[in-house]
Amino acid sequence: MATLPKTDTDRRRQKIDAQLAYEEAREELASLIVTLGTIAERAAHIVAVDRSIELDPQEPLQSEAGLLMLAPAQFEGLDFKTHRDLGNAIAAARKHLAGKKALAAALGCNV
Repeated sequence: MATLPKTDTDRRRQKIDAQLAYEEAREELASLIVTLGTIAERAAHIVAVDRSIELDPQEPLQSEAGLLMLAPAQFEGLDFKTHRDLGNAIAAARKHLAGKKALAAALGCNV
């Protein structure tokens, strides 16, 4: 089956369409890269908060306060629920540990 030769107008239209499609693809890629950078910045902040949690802090319940104060909007692209549950579990474990430490001290144990 023979194809009709393209006119100059068809070629120009095809070239313009290709250029527009290329520019749209570039803009979309640039937008995705900015979004990824934003998520990485948020993740870096969250990682810094996570790393600040101490095993035996001077002020119990204060070490994970930064983690518990993070808002869902700060977790775009990340798992907010898991982090919130982890922060709550750490706070509960600290409370439990403080109770056991007080009991042990009351019983004369060296804690």
